[in-house]
Amino acid sequence: MKTTAKVAIALIAFVAILGAIMLVLGPQALTSTSSTPATASSLNSAESTTISSASARPSYCHSNGGLPDPKCTPGATNPDVTQANIQSTICVSGYTASIRPPESYTNPLKVQSIHDYGYGDTNLSDFEEDHLIPLEIGGSPTSVSNLWAEPNYGTYTWAMKDGFENYLNSQVCSGQMTLAEAQHEIAMNWVQYWLASKGVSTTSLSTTFTSTTTTTTSSSSTTAAAGQITAIISFGGDPVARGRTQTITVTASDQNGPLQNVAISIHVVYASQQTTKDFLCTTSSSGTCSVSWLIGGTSNPGTFTVAVIIDNMTFNSSFQVTTV
Repeated sequence: MKTTAKVAIALIAFVAILGAIMLVLGPQALTSTSSTPATASSLNSAESTTISSASARPSYCHSNGGLPDPKCTPGATNPDVTQANIQSTICVSGYTASIRPPESYTNPLKVQSIHDYGYGDTNLSDFEEDHLIPLEIGGSPTSVSNLWAEPNYGTYTWAMKDGFENYLNSQVCSGQMTLAEAQHEIAMNWVQYWLASKGVSTTSLSTTFTSTTTTTTSSSSTTAAAGQITAIISFGGDPVARGRTQTITVTASDQNGPLQNVAISIHVVYASQQTTKDFLCTTSSSGTCSVSWLIGGTSNPGTFTVAVIIDNMTFNSSFQVTTV
């Protein structure tokens, strides 16, 4: 009996102590181990849903010349913005700030996008989680299809795109362009349309193009390989006289054959080192695209260097410019 009584007393004491502990800690001791308080805003709820859907984006995306991979980032629009209400939405100062998602939402997507695009650089500060169709022309604020990690370095950067976004907003709000047209331009190929807005001609040809305004009909070429991609860079004339048109033709291929419908960036540095030209073309079914421009009649003669960027790989070449 004495032993039984002692056990009973000990059990009662244990229960009393446990109850005191639970009273101090409260109900959360049983329901959660997190030290972070939960929030119940509708935005956070929507964000959680969107972030979980990010896994639907294909892995191994590829950025070409400042453009996102259309398979991974096709763009998405905001259904709350229409042509009929632009004057009360995107054309109102401060509107985009009212719908822009916080970094707590976009940073996790940026980390995932850097991984999906296979960037060697994983420093978050080197990227902007960009809205392909920007908020100022009716892009979706939160859709993973409209967000991607855009590098702030390279031939075509997010700073250039930001300038083009402001231009498109002004065109739409002034009635010089429809909302749908602006959304199409920036989603399909913002670099090409941005260059066109600055008067730079871009073109895509299905056959090798040789300039008829140069003094020679033969073209020199450079063949280079990087990884599994091979690029043949040909010139309409080498040398070419200043004051004449030069043509650069690029033929790209990999182990499977011609690279079709691929954006190629071409960066030209003049002999003076003070003038540069940037072009963008898209390869045809034969893997070929060409660009042409007029070299100024007072340009310094000498070596013009050419950098061709395909799928984040750079191929270098050069040609000579003469006075006559």
